[in-house]
Amino acid sequence: MGNIKYNSSMFQRWKDFLVNNCWMLWIMLAASLAWNVYVGTTLNEKVDAAAQRMDESRVQLSKGIIMMDIMGRAITVVPTKLNVASTEFKRGISNYIRLYGLYTWGKVSNNFQVPIRTLDDFYANSEEAVIFRDNYLEKNSKAYNDFEAYLTSMVFGMNKNTLVEFYSITDQSIEDFRTDGDSFSIRISYKVVASIFDGNTESYRQREGNMIVEAIGKVDPSKGSPINPLGITFTELYKPTNLTK
Repeated sequence: MGNIKYNSSMFQRWKDFLVNNCWMLWIMLAASLAWNVYVGTTLNEKVDAAAQRMDESRVQLSKGIIMMDIMGRAITVVPTKLNVASTEFKRGISNYIRLYGLYTWGKVSNNFQVPIRTLDDFYANSEEAVIFRDNYLEKNSKAYNDFEAYLTSMVFGMNKNTLVEFYSITDQSIEDFRTDGDSFSIRISYKVVASIFDGNTESYRQREGNMIVEAIGKVDPSKGSPINPLGITFTELYKPTNLTK
């Protein structure tokens, strides 16, 4: 029996295929439709979820102001009217001075590995001093000059070996506090335990004492920042007492 030749054109072949397999087209069409419905539903769910998150964010924002603390963490701050005469405000001033405005020889000199000969050396080796200078002091004010005089006296004490090497603050109290509008004056007493190196015994001896800080400034919360949330600026006075041997 001889071979049978298929003489139909390519178009005829496709036509015959489609006629004989039209059921496959319907399946493909149904599958495509189902896929489109699935994609559309999923997209709508994602849009709804995003909208809900935005609504939740609006609710959170309505409860307060989103800020970052000094550790870089997001916090919600509820707007309240600042009471300059409040205990919380006085404690805030005391704490920020303690955090940024007081220094020890051992820390600034990296445990006496870095010589501190000048005021520039002090700033170069104390991030806290730079933060305090740039965020808490009014430029070219009396308080600014007082602050640099305080650092200069510390440098002098380091070079003459008359400054206490280390101290830790164990307590603090407000001895005097007065306000006039947005201005204030404060006198703070910090109870300290000083560590003083004794060259005869080659060891440190402990001594208790008090460090007094007197300051005059003003407050403007509209100028607050994560470093200085209350907007405290020292203007007329900033004088800590140095601890000497």
